[in-house]
Amino acid sequence: MRRKRDSSTRNSTLIRSVPGLMQGRFRHPTEIQPGWLARRICYFFLPTSSLATACGMQSLVDIVGPGRVLLAFILGALAKKFLKQPGMFYQLAGEQARLIDDVTGTLPPYDQFVVLGPDNPQQVVDQIQRETGLAAAIVDVNDLKAVKILAASPGVPSTLLEQALVTNPAGNADEQTPLVLIRPV
Repeated sequence: MRRKRDSSTRNSTLIRSVPGLMQGRFRHPTEIQPGWLARRICYFFLPTSSLATACGMQSLVDIVGPGRVLLAFILGALAKKFLKQPGMFYQLAGEQARLIDDVTGTLPPYDQFVVLGPDNPQQVVDQIQRETGLAAAIVDVNDLKAVKILAASPGVPSTLLEQALVTNPAGNADEQTPLVLIRPV
């Protein structure tokens, strides 16, 4: 019998790669055949981006389609050059554009795979809360002090998540910390 925990004092936060892995949303680079578009566009991304490789970019093309990727690339480049608005590509290409982790971007042994972001993160969070009694959230956090909340249980304050995670306590390197417990003080 599961003991129900008091969800008002504890929240669990999953780093976004874990639900993607649990859902089988990963591909080995040998299974990815980068097309012309992915091989050309990937060169325009920073080397630290998961879309800077042909396999990472092809994964996005496979999810959202070549037309959307090309349009996002063109409009994103124009917005960056003429409107001084960087990052427009990621908004136009869709949520998965910022969630893809290329090879070495996630936990071993999956550091040899391209890992996609979770499918329907709100459903995952709701299931976690139903089965454990814990409020939960799925977040994308990086070392640049950016916190993106993909899904959260009702009543979990986004300000609490952002304050607790802005320093990236789980780390972005070899820490292998896919789960963070947050308790308000």
